[in-house]
Amino acid sequence: MESRELLGLSGLFKGISCVKFYRDLIFPVSITLVLLLVFLLGKVDSFLLLGKICDMIIPTTSALLSFSLAGYALFVGMDVIPLLRPKKGVNKTTDEVTLYEKINIMFACYLVIQISLLVLSVIVSVAMLSPVSVPEGWHDIVNYFLILCNLIGFFYELVLLIHLVIIIYNYGLLKGRV
Repeated sequence: MESRELLGLSGLFKGISCVKFYRDLIFPVSITLVLLLVFLLGKVDSFLLLGKICDMIIPTTSALLSFSLAGYALFVGMDVIPLLRPKKGVNKTTDEVTLYEKINIMFACYLVIQISLLVLSVIVSVAMLSPVSVPEGWHDIVNYFLILCNLIGFFYELVLLIHLVIIIYNYGLLKGRV
């Protein structure tokens, strides 16, 4: 795939299909569904639960965002392109994404997920302070939907964090060999 095809948000979406992020969603969705079942069976107040989840996500995601931005700056700032470029003599098709492009896509996707989760949590936290309420009967459905979105995003963020740590670790090993 040409580098120009990977530019912009549409390019990021094309690149995501090459990295196959959907496999990483299995764990976050499973954990979230189990937690939601526990919350429903325990008859936990969905409004208070949503507030506590947002209060947990905002500082945690902010800290992880700074960690991932620092890691990305390290990765882009160092001269890693020669290490990740395909070896000469290896046939590369035009649809194949290089390792460097995959790592850039991984970091960019992770940052987009973190920023989206942070924005969602802040909007929900602010909306919880407003005097406007959802009609009776719908408030639990809306609250549990927002809890579902926040928890899946949070656990997915943690799964992708593991990938980023491995990328940085592998880079350290590669850099040490040169």
